[in-house]
Amino acid sequence: DPYKDRKTFSNLETRGSEVLANVFDKALKFVSSPIPPIWTLVGPTGTGKSHIMEAMVRLALQRGIRSRYVTVASLLNQLRATNASSSELTLHSAMEWYKSIKFLAVDDWGTGGTTDFGQQTLTDIVEYRIQHELATVISSNLFREDIAPLFGEDSHDAQLTILAHKQGEEPLKSYR
Repeated sequence: DPYKDRKTFSNLETRGSEVLANVFDKALKFVSSPIPPIWTLVGPTGTGKSHIMEAMVRLALQRGIRSRYVTVASLLNQLRATNASSSELTLHSAMEWYKSIKFLAVDDWGTGGTTDFGQQTLTDIVEYRIQHELATVISSNLFREDIAPLFGEDSHDAQLTILAHKQGEEPLKSYR
């Protein structure tokens, strides 16, 4: 079966973790009612952030909601590609697409060496999405104090869920 490795809620293993089970429940609710419009999953590699985000996008697509899962690196590469002379898209049209899609999941925020242009571009997309109340899920392995400055002026509207700072460490609670 070519689809057996797809990440869905039905094949997400919570491994007996109350935290992951809680995040699972929040993720299902967020797809149905994204309030606040931005939700950030923070935790180290292997805590299930990407799986949850892909499952959320699949569920949204099944419900007929225009959705997209993308890594930061892929999103920025797509935007940079608009500078090529052979590109049929302009940077503006590509940015508008990411700004306006109904449900956007951006994985691996802050994990690479993002340029000032890249950081400003990502911030512009997120601020637009917050202001227009468009559902946005972001994942990062940055620590709590490092994540908020990445979202610009409207970061107070983001709900942050910490899966865990380190494997085995008691997770922090969600906060607004």
